[in-house]
Amino acid sequence: MTRPVDSGVILIARIALGVLFLWGGVMKLLGYAGFVGYLHSKGVPFV
Repeated sequence: MTRPVDSGVILIARIALGVLFLWGGVMKLLGYAGFVGYLHSKGVPFV
């Protein structure tokens, strides 16, 4: 059984990770031209 404090910590950690991944995705969408240029420089096909 988990204590309420442990559940709260896990919830906060999950929200923080979600924000981290969403922020990265939004930055890639907003800076699309730069991201495509980066992929071209790394040799990714069909960018």
